[in-house]
Amino acid sequence: MYHKILAPLDGSKEAEKVLNLIKDEVAPDGTIVLLQVIPSAKTLKSDSHIILGSQQEAADRYEAMGYLKAIARQQGGDSNR
Repeated sequence: MYHKILAPLDGSKEAEKVLNLIKDEVAPDGTIVLLQVIPSAKTLKSDSHIILGSQQEAADRYEAMGYLKAIARQQGGDSNR
């Protein structure tokens, strides 16, 4: 039994299938940590608009957190971290 397992997810249903497999491997008082990597974004410029890379990264991070919290809720876990 493991006390902490890192589960990287890419947003696909295929990747989410691993969660059912690792549930049996984590100790009763253990933790499964969900991870989604956010790629760095470049600043984009078009005619009169500029989208800063930091703005895109913040939006991507917000979307990823929503996804990970939804997965944690589906799995019956703590989605408040």
